[in-house]
Amino acid sequence: NLENLTAVEAITATQLAIWKYANDTSTPSDLTGNIATIYNYLVNLNGVESQISIANIISKEPIVYQNGDNCDVEFIFKADGKNADGTDIDLQYTIEGQSEESNETNLGVDNEGYTHIKVTNVKSEQNIKFVVQGVQDIGSDAFLYNPQGGRDKSQSLVGFQSGKKDISKTFEFKFKFGEVQVKKVDADNKDTVLKGAEFTIKNTKGEVAAVITTGENGIASAKLLPGSYTIEETKAPEGYLIVNGQQQFTIEEGQTESVSLTFTNKKDLGSVILTKVDSEDETKVLSGVHYELYDDALNKIDDYVTGEDGKITVDNLVPGTYF
Repeated sequence: NLENLTAVEAITATQLAIWKYANDTSTPSDLTGNIATIYNYLVNLNGVESQISIANIISKEPIVYQNGDNCDVEFIFKADGKNADGTDIDLQYTIEGQSEESNETNLGVDNEGYTHIKVTNVKSEQNIKFVVQGVQDIGSDAFLYNPQGGRDKSQSLVGFQSGKKDISKTFEFKFKFGEVQVKKVDADNKDTVLKGAEFTIKNTKGEVAAVITTGENGIASAKLLPGSYTIEETKAPEGYLIVNGQQQFTIEEGQTESVSLTFTNKKDLGSVILTKVDSEDETKVLSGVHYELYDDALNKIDDYVTGEDGKITVDNLVPGTYF
């Protein structure tokens, strides 16, 4: 449908297109007019239906393991297609943005064909780029053109083009810890904070995420990945009993404020019973005998007198040595 198209222009454009495929020549830079129009049309004709589909690199959600104040991350990926000859597409990877403390390990290929790469000691808010490189051999495409005219009506365009497709893909990963803060107080006096209480934090799989102990201020804290957790008091402060020993909490994605929890303990109180008897007849109890009770620092607790049954009972004593 080109106006003023000459046979020479048609033949020239067709011949140049044939040479491009037959000799893998580059496109001439000085083509103009009808020759350029026909040439560009011919070399941009669609080939026959491709032998294979173009593959993509696909991934699963990274698996994140807490590792102290850092995390270990397991990247999982594969190509969802093959080369034209049925062989696997060779995939390589590089990691950008990891810290000097990071190490990487190839954990192998699972039964679904996914490759697992584990990167250790990834820091909170550190931007990791996981780049998977791959080139797929997609075989050859054939290009056919049957002209209505041309040199003695005998010339056709037959082109074969071998192809390789870059299917490389970059995955980005960044995480941020949330925080839980636990305060330990006396059940009867909330102003009395308690040190030495040990807590074990577990995730929904029952795995231990952290073990923390309250300090002088009665507070312990832990940095945790987003998720749901159970925290359990596993050791009470000295002289106290565990009361409300377990709680559940959740760290939300992007959470900026700490989750605050309070645990209380009751004092581990004991009692002592003294029975006063005759030294020569222990079946004879003695009443009206006066005693003074002291702690191990020789602080006087109180004065006591044996009753008619010869006994003195003292309750609510904290664990320790008494005189």
